[in-house]
Amino acid sequence: MAGTGHRGRAILFAVPLAVVLCAGSFFGASAAEGQGGTSGTQWDSGGREYAPGELVVTYDRGGGVSPEEGLERAVPEAAGPVEVEAELSELGVQRVSLPEVKEMGSEAEREKVMADTVRRLEETPGVASVDYNYYLSYFEGPNDPLFGEQWNLRRIEASAAWRSGEGRGAKVAVVDSGVARHPDLAGKVTAERDFVDGDGRAAEGRVGHGTAVAGVLAARTDNRRGISGTCLDCRMLVAKVGGEEGPELAAAVEGIDWAVRRGAEVINLSFGGPEDYAPLRRVVDAAERRGVLVVVASGNAGGEEVGNPTVYPSAYAVGATDRADQRAPFSSYGPWLDAVAPGVEIAATLPGGAYLPVDGTSFSAPQAAGVAGLMAVEGLSDDQIRRRLSEAARDLGRPGRDNEYGVGLVDAARAVGAR
Repeated sequence: MAGTGHRGRAILFAVPLAVVLCAGSFFGASAAEGQGGTSGTQWDSGGREYAPGELVVTYDRGGGVSPEEGLERAVPEAAGPVEVEAELSELGVQRVSLPEVKEMGSEAEREKVMADTVRRLEETPGVASVDYNYYLSYFEGPNDPLFGEQWNLRRIEASAAWRSGEGRGAKVAVVDSGVARHPDLAGKVTAERDFVDGDGRAAEGRVGHGTAVAGVLAARTDNRRGISGTCLDCRMLVAKVGGEEGPELAAAVEGIDWAVRRGAEVINLSFGGPEDYAPLRRVVDAAERRGVLVVVASGNAGGEEVGNPTVYPSAYAVGATDRADQRAPFSSYGPWLDAVAPGVEIAATLPGGAYLPVDGTSFSAPQAAGVAGLMAVEGLSDDQIRRRLSEAARDLGRPGRDNEYGVGLVDAARAVGAR
């Protein structure tokens, strides 16, 4: 029987973090460094930044109540007095300020009052919409301090892709070693489960692998902290399936199944094993039948060694390239490889609020998964996403598809139709 004589543990597809940690000076040690000022800003529950205590209210044309009546009825007592800072009467739009909310000492308290105010205003007859007074983005790139170090996002044309959409509402699952609390991941995890210890939270300990994968995939962007994620507004489902010894086969199968049942549209697997484990193949195949794209890392053996789930036809296998668009020496390859993405010196989040460069196909896969998330919000099927990822890729190596690069380098802008 497949797997007999083995402990049923898979391999994390990353260059050991002990090696990466030696390069800590590349970015600096903690989240506190390079954050920039946060005065005059506040974040909603989804991690998007806005002017504290301010809303933009849009009224129905010919609505049943006047703007003033709507505000008086809806704003909760805890919010204090309301000031209309500006009004565009012909458009039915007001900029509303809540001075007492701005002065609240607790960010959590401010957000609670703001969320309650938004909810009550949205339920008021005559109100068409209510928005926080969000900070929008200049198109020169995110304001995250380490964005300039993220050569990989420039190489896959992520910024151009973001102009077409940010993946808002897409659910991408990270089935890995868990995700640690990190300021650049706050608000990005919508559901989590620990299949190793069974204690609820999928918190990561010293491993760091899952936290790094999550940051590459969907770190908070334009928050003046750290790095930018590939899928700006994706939300993550996190299944912890392993610790320092590696992912457990049984936990991995359970975690993938859980992610599918929780509505994941894309699943990232940055691990694998040397044998064709029947339950792993079965759950990946089942995910594909349910319309979920399973993106997997090709592995770090550096040759044509076969790994699983990398070679499954139901998975989308991604290898690694370097800054010169050459196959990274450690990147496994073969006729089963679908595409490649950058995998050398990739800026990532790590436990303890740190940011460090990491190497490995483990960090190529979440870039492809992030691009898939950008497309998932368009209502595309997993087959359509797979096809667009491949058709949009930039050919590398020998002309046409080849074993070292698959169809080529993931191109986010072309995949989402931005160019």
